[in-house]
Amino acid sequence: LSTMKLFITLIAIIMALFAGLANISHKKDIETMDEKYYKGTLLGGYNFDMTLKRSGNSLSGSVLNTYSNITSVKGLMDDKNNFMLREYEQEKITGIYKGTIFPEGRIEGVWSSPDGTRRLPFNMVQEVKTPPSPADGFSVGRLDIKKLTAMVKGE
Repeated sequence: LSTMKLFITLIAIIMALFAGLANISHKKDIETMDEKYYKGTLLGGYNFDMTLKRSGNSLSGSVLNTYSNITSVKGLMDDKNNFMLREYEQEKITGIYKGTIFPEGRIEGVWSSPDGTRRLPFNMVQEVKTPPSPADGFSVGRLDIKKLTAMVKGE
């Protein structure tokens, strides 16, 4: 009888450990996400690409707009996936994005000028970006990642 109790206790401990590990893994997924890519349109025919990365409730990324300007975005997201991002060109705020990120990868919201006088609805759709295969004639060995990163960030 005591061997059976010990066996049941060990099974309960193992199950509790697995449940705890699953919870930790799930919590990590909620708190951080890999960089995601979006294609967007502002009312009036303005197109843009945006990258976003989440850490806790903080969001950051970059925007490539219709005029090929690259700006950075920084902001916050709540537990209902509503967010506010400030768009920066160097140290100057150039716009504010407010919206909602939907589970299927769609984003809707309103972009406004820093003073709020211009307001344009926008929508974005997540894009899956995959690296080219060697069959495409592309070699990762030819890239200088530091230079490429600095170029994308506008440095």
